[in-house]
Amino acid sequence: MSEVTKLLNVHEVAQALGLSESATYRLIKSGAIKTTRIGRAIRVSVAQLNTFIDNSVENSIKRSGITTEVIWQLFSVSKYPHRHSGVSSSSVS
Repeated sequence: MSEVTKLLNVHEVAQALGLSESATYRLIKSGAIKTTRIGRAIRVSVAQLNTFIDNSVENSIKRSGITTEVIWQLFSVSKYPHRHSGVSSSSVS
């Protein structure tokens, strides 16, 4: 028995990406987001949406010139230095 794939309509894809439906249709028309057609209905699998997002993030990083070393440094720096300085949260006022 095959696994059922969750399919999203264009409105749901637009909401997930925080875009307008017309911008989403442009991405679909350009081939950036792969679709499945069921009759006249356009659907996007969750897997294809995740692939588009992953590719977009990778391309943004490449265009920005940020190296993986810089990314690791950004994620390793705490926004709350007192949490790692040996000071307990109960003694911080």
